[in-house]
Amino acid sequence: MSQGLPALGAAELALLESAVAEDPGSRLFLRLAQAYLQAGRLPEARQTLERGLLLQPGEVEGHRLLSQVLRAQGDAGQALAQLRQAAAIMSRQAGLYQDMAELLASQGRLSEAQVAQRLAQDLAGAGGAPQGDAAPVNQDTPTLAEIYAGQGLQAQAAAMYRRLLATDPGNPELARRLAQLEAPPPPAAPAAPEEQAGLLKCLESLKEAALARASHPVQASPAAPGLLRRLDSLKEAALAREASLAREASLAREASLARAGDGQRDLLARLEALKGAALARAGS
Repeated sequence: MSQGLPALGAAELALLESAVAEDPGSRLFLRLAQAYLQAGRLPEARQTLERGLLLQPGEVEGHRLLSQVLRAQGDAGQALAQLRQAAAIMSRQAGLYQDMAELLASQGRLSEAQVAQRLAQDLAGAGGAPQGDAAPVNQDTPTLAEIYAGQGLQAQAAAMYRRLLATDPGNPELARRLAQLEAPPPPAAPAAPEEQAGLLKCLESLKEAALARASHPVQASPAAPGLLRRLDSLKEAALAREASLAREASLAREASLARAGDGQRDLLARLEALKGAALARAGS
């Protein structure tokens, strides 16, 4: 990390030294120690880090930088001790990844859940033996096991229950659930008589069709003649309907012409009557 930061100028370094002197517990002590380490000023870097870690003992980066300083000074034993302290601090965050694994698994994001689960396991074992208030974290839980079982991952769920049972061999609920997961699946229920009869009938029909096709490769399916007969019947019905509509249309035209002829004859008769009346008035 220190190699990736730009070196500080004299004025910037003086301002940083002043700020850390006023507030030794500020996280600026990390940047100041990095500047000293870049400049090869190992005693100042060590002093700054040791003072800062007294006020910020949970600062993982501080322990890592102090390990680098100690290693550069030839004190490999103390450098390793600082790294172990940093690992112990990080192991306390294993529960965070465990909670993340359970939440991801409950959403069906199993590959991500497995990554989070491995991180939790790695972090829990990173510090070795628990130090201070760093309590060991159990990454296997019945909740996560049931989530795996609900997703159809019976093997993963059973493996988790086996590990849980190894840590708590007297737990009857864990033993009962593990036995359920490891039991062979029950045989499939037989089909109902009606369903079986229908299935057999369908299989027989398929068998007959296959035999007919095998015997007459170029012949149509046995169902084809029936289908053709039905199509012919539909065609005949359509033609009969068409003829019926044509007859009805013809009769309607004839009736219309007849009505028109009757009307015309009535009109001529009325005209003749009017003509006769007019001639009679004229003659009188």
